[in-house]
Amino acid sequence: MSETFGVWELRSQLGQNELGDTHLAIRPSDGVQAVIKRIRIDAGDERLAAALKQEIALAAQLNHPAAARILEQGEVRGIPYVAIEHVLGITLARASGAARALSAWPLPMSR
Repeated sequence: MSETFGVWELRSQLGQNELGDTHLAIRPSDGVQAVIKRIRIDAGDERLAAALKQEIALAAQLNHPAAARILEQGEVRGIPYVAIEHVLGITLARASGAARALSAWPLPMSR
């Protein structure tokens, strides 16, 4: 079951933690797929809100084939969010698990 969030239709939840939740979404007007990160900020935590906005603005300036693009950022019903380009592939958790399986993890420390 999907949920409408601004111009986005949230299709499936990808993750959730104390900072917010992440969903695979589509913008029905043009079919663009994105990852929507909705950010939980406690009322009155303006410093955290400002830091997150600055981090998102800096990330939006990146233009590299190995980095997902920031499509937009904003607020819906008082909930700040960022829409990030959806890139097909495996999750970071799966990639790091595969790397651990292929090597001695953690790496031994030399003396």
